[in-house]
Amino acid sequence: PVGTSRAPGISASLKPTVAAGLAPSAIARLDRQELARLADEAVRAGTLERTAATPEQVIALASGLRGQRLFGELCALGQSEAAQKSQSPTLGCLYAQALIESGELAAATPLLRGLVNSSAELEAKGLLGRIEKQRYVNQMLTEGKGQSSQLRKAIDAYLEAYEGNAQKPFWHAINALALLELGKRKKVRDD
Repeated sequence: PVGTSRAPGISASLKPTVAAGLAPSAIARLDRQELARLADEAVRAGTLERTAATPEQVIALASGLRGQRLFGELCALGQSEAAQKSQSPTLGCLYAQALIESGELAAATPLLRGLVNSSAELEAKGLLGRIEKQRYVNQMLTEGKGQSSQLRKAIDAYLEAYEGNAQKPFWHAINALALLELGKRKKVRDD
């Protein structure tokens, strides 16, 4: 959960990782248990294997946590002092994704809006689209029908990310097209 000081589900009895394996590229390849243990240490002490964590290591750890879908641990890491010291837009996007996956859409939105003019702009815009899509899905689940205006917001967010980038990132276009198709199947019309 958001706001915890310890990553959830961590056993204090886990064996430490070999210090030589703490290169950022090695961190991202660790198994779930080791990633969770390292996240707990980074959250509690700001260290990895009792050595101050570098921004690169924290980003690699966050990426590994996302890859293993350890979103509770990623939320805790994103709020930690170690993460705050890094001031990395990439880490901000990883943290925002964990918030989204944890249902904390309102907390993720301002974080991502603050990253729109950063080196992580493309990812931030895509995640803003993801938030709008999740709001639509949540409406469908709770009310039995999503509001067309909410679906339009999600489509527009993905299209803005696609059209606003000279490289035309196809994944944003795919998300927009998928939502357009969903609207068609659900017979959603513009208000």
